[in-house]
Amino acid sequence: MSSHSKIINLNIGGTVFQTTKDTLTRFEGMFRTMFETEVPLEKDETGSIFIDRDPKHFRLILNFMRDGRIVLPDSESEIEEILIESSYYLLDGLSQMCQNKNEQLRNFKHIDGKIELLKTAMHSRKPFLVFFYEPENVVRVENFFNEGIFPASITHLEKFIEEFEPRFDFYYIPGGSEEGWACVHYKDYHSTFVAAYSWSRDFLDDIRTSILEKNL
Repeated sequence: MSSHSKIINLNIGGTVFQTTKDTLTRFEGMFRTMFETEVPLEKDETGSIFIDRDPKHFRLILNFMRDGRIVLPDSESEIEEILIESSYYLLDGLSQMCQNKNEQLRNFKHIDGKIELLKTAMHSRKPFLVFFYEPENVVRVENFFNEGIFPASITHLEKFIEEFEPRFDFYYIPGGSEEGWACVHYKDYHSTFVAAYSWSRDFLDDIRTSILEKNL
């Protein structure tokens, strides 16, 4: 085995990860600088390179360095945590992925109640869709997009946003229908019911069909 591909032990905040020099130097960043310059390396009692960072997201960061791509979570707060870590390790590609993902999620904006909904209707520059949800279904707002909470996969939701973003803004607000989820279209102070979620059908497909049928 060549010295360049030798196994490296990293102690990240007390948790040891094992990888290779090839992986750690694949991308421009802190690790490449660490191994290609004379930067002093702090080591623990076992000889592992010690880095004083939270190990929570390092498995994901390491997989990015191995493959050049990862599946990010659907939580804005978790993505922000990963962005902080990727910035520390100077992994620009991963930082950009985090920023792009959060930008997609933020296409949906939270409305706190009816007064804010009215203000949104007054000032909106284009028609918008509001997704109503039952508050007990969403303990924390940043979990709104997590798999199993929003009644569609994040991939399906992203495609839906891409399809209709030129025509609508998107919001979500507590106060669902009897089924727990509903979508309403707003334009010029007028509201039009679009669809309610049914376990037997695809929620976003129902919305898409209703938009076309009602010529919204």
